[in-house]
Order: sequence, then C-alpha cells, then structure tokens
Amino acid sequence: MDGRLLRALREGNNLSLRLAAERSGLSLSFISSLERGVTGASVATLQRLTAAYGTTLADLFAGPDAGSRDRLVSAGQRPALRLEGESVRIEQLARGATQLEPQLFVLAAGATSDGAYAHAGEEFLYLLSGALTVWVGDDETYQLTEAGDALTFPSNLPHRWRNDAGGETRLLWINTPPTF
Repeated sequence: MDGRLLRALREGNNLSLRLAAERSGLSLSFISSLERGVTGASVATLQRLTAAYGTTLADLFAGPDAGSRDRLVSAGQRPALRLEGESVRIEQLARGATQLEPQLFVLAAGATSDGAYAHAGEEFLYLLSGALTVWVGDDETYQLTEAGDALTFPSNLPHRWRNDAGGETRLLWINTPPTF
C-alpha cells in the first residue's frame, strides 16, 4: 500500500498528524511511519484511519480510473490494495458509483484483519477456496470451510476474520452501501 495516498487523504481533509492520531486512536509516530512506507497496515487499521479522515477504504483504490463508469473490469486491470506486506490483497471488482462494493480478497495463510472493525451497511462473503473464520459481535463465530459457503451480517457489528487454511484463501466480499 502506498503511504503517499494516505498522506494525501489526510492532508486533503485538512488534518494534522496530531489530529489524525487523536481521531483514529493510533499513535502519531505509527501514522507517520505508515505514510512514509516504513510500516504496513491491516484492514482494521485502515478502517480506523479512513473513518478518522471522513472517507472510506474505497478511496484508497482511487487512481486514473476513479469515477469511471466502465461496466467491465477486466481481470488483469483491477485496482488492488496490498496490505500487511503481501499477506492481504483486495481487488476492486467494480468501478464508479454503485450501490454495492464487490471485492476479491486473496489472503495468505494465517492472514488476519488484526482486530475488529465496524461500519455502516451489510456484508456478504462467498468462499471461493481455502478456509476462513469470521467473528461477528461478541458471541458469534462462523467457519467457512468449503467452496460455496456464504455468510451475511450487519456491518455495524464489530467483526474480524482469520485465514485458517494452510495456504491461500480467496473469497468474494461484498459491502453495501460502499463503505469499506
């Protein structure tokens, strides 16, 4: 993930590092290291930062095609975020203003969300391969273990996940509205 984009989002919202740290609950030094590319971020960390910036993770995919109304997103042309080094890759499956946000998550063995996060909306997960454990709220645990397993839940419940497969896990993850 390119830390310069995080810096641009922060500065575009007229936030100092100090204010960003206060709003996100993350340390000023961590945010600075992230923006300089010295350290990586988890999905949960990026959720906290983008919420503090008044934006969404979708803005991190912004590029020359941002706002494009192309209906076709070719497999080799999908915008992608790489998090936690190379352990999490999130590919955008749609462009432009839509009512839903379909993404392909590709998770290395042992990859996690590194903490729970919550936001507005509803989520749908469809396991393509591998295995995933998802914790929703305080007392719900779901095991997706077979290709075709699916899970839905309200996004406002704190949720976290972990790849339990010995190898790569791939899943279709859809948020509505686009708030991820």
